Amino acid sequence: MWNIAGRTFLRSASGRTKWGNCMKKSCCICEKETLTKNEIGLTKKLLDKNAKRFYCIDCLAMYLEVDPEILLSKIEEFKEQGCTLF
Repeated sequence: MWNIAGRTFLRSASGRTKWGNCMKKSCCICEKETLTKNEIGLTKKLLDKNAKRFYCIDCLAMYLEVDPEILLSKIEEFKEQGCTLF
């Protein structure tokens, strides 16, 4: 385990780091394979519209140090505003 820019990364049993899968549309922290459109859209909306690394709701909440429920309510708020990322 090590820390880069305030984030902790773990080496898996295969020796690969969780950082290594960040180019796929899977969570770059927990490696959740299938991210929803909402998770991808929220990563783009809150972090970078050109994001190459994506987060599931739980990992994004941990990264931003907020409760996951807040992120879920923000998704609904952004949808109501007509944001096309969701």
